[in-house]
Amino acid sequence: MNNISFSKDEYKFVINENNQTYSFNCKEVIKYLSQYTNAEYFKDINDNSSTISHYLFTIENVDNNTILKLQSKTNSIFMNDIHMLVKLIQSIEEIKIIENIDNNLNELSSLINKFLCLILSHCLKLILHLIKNNNLDENEKKILLLYSCVIINKISTLTNLQIDKKKNEIDEFKNNFKQILELKTNMFQKMDDLNKLMTTQNESIRLLLSKLDNSTNSEQTINNIDKYINKDTGITPNSFFEMLNSDNKYNESVEQQSDYYATDDNQSN
Repeated sequence: MNNISFSKDEYKFVINENNQTYSFNCKEVIKYLSQYTNAEYFKDINDNSSTISHYLFTIENVDNNTILKLQSKTNSIFMNDIHMLVKLIQSIEEIKIIENIDNNLNELSSLINKFLCLILSHCLKLILHLIKNNNLDENEKKILLLYSCVIINKISTLTNLQIDKKKNEIDEFKNNFKQILELKTNMFQKMDDLNKLMTTQNESIRLLLSKLDNSTNSEQTINNIDKYINKDTGITPNSFFEMLNSDNKYNESVEQQSDYYATDDNQSN
């Protein structure tokens, strides 16, 4: 005879089917769920994925998305037992609280909530099926009605949690985007200020050198300055030093000429 039993102390389900006995506990279910997350949970618990995948659900990673697929009630006697499913839901929620999973492991917590939503939705369908297709006594109907109320409330709570999480992600994205725009605006403002500063600096250099050079070569000096100044981007470091070197050569030539004329004057005297 096929039957399922539950041990509250161990959160363990024992399934007798076709003269074979299988078992799994809720911590093993959580460990099975965590295999595609960064959470290393319940390391000391043995892997029981074969039994869990056969009676509960399968899990796979497709393009970095974790896909959960429940077994149908026709393929799994566990998925056809509303009472055991409710105990499974209650046990996993208790373990989440005891192990503080919601606060410490957000990725795993989201995946557990996703699994619970799937199980809860399956339970509602199963309750509807039981009510429609079985002759239930009044007490059984009351129990199923109570189950359905609790399940609907839990689905609503989990759905709101998922909505809040998405809203927080959207708000975080908006804040990051706003900061990027502010950085971009500040960068362009600084570039504009720098261009204005360089333009003012270049004009000051032209004016200063034009005042210093009152000789007949003043116009040539200004032209030499313009050669080293880029009107679009301003004077560059290389061109500035090149200009200084050019001015030094010009000054050396003037000094040599002065010395020459000074020598001639002395000789004539």
